[in-house]
Amino acid sequence: MFALTLSACSKNDDSDPDPQSGKETTVNFKNELEIPLTKMMVGIYKGSSVKLAKNYGTLAIGASTGDIVINDDDDILQLFVYFEDDDGVYYSSPGFLIDKGQKKTFNIGRSTSFLKIDKTSFMYPK
Repeated sequence: MFALTLSACSKNDDSDPDPQSGKETTVNFKNELEIPLTKMMVGIYKGSSVKLAKNYGTLAIGASTGDIVINDDDDILQLFVYFEDDDGVYYSSPGFLIDKGQKKTFNIGRSTSFLKIDKTSFMYPK
């Protein structure tokens, strides 16, 4: 069984005191694990549903996604990462919080657990 943990450390790159300032909300994820994150996607929790923010592809070991612009009207966003391991098992991260209009980098390391999940229509929309 494949067990994986990762770190959800965040670094505030731009601490705008007014989240409604009109700035873009951007995130960057850095893979600090010893495996690539294949078929990686970034999503937004929306109450009891989810919304795809970015279908990224493979995030290599040590690589960063670069800035991903998150287009959403909520003042506080709860983002998550999905990926598929080499055995076709799917994992989802817990929520990464960001205020609207901020820019943050989230390091994906070893201290926060990914949860094993079933493949959903969200992951590969038609």
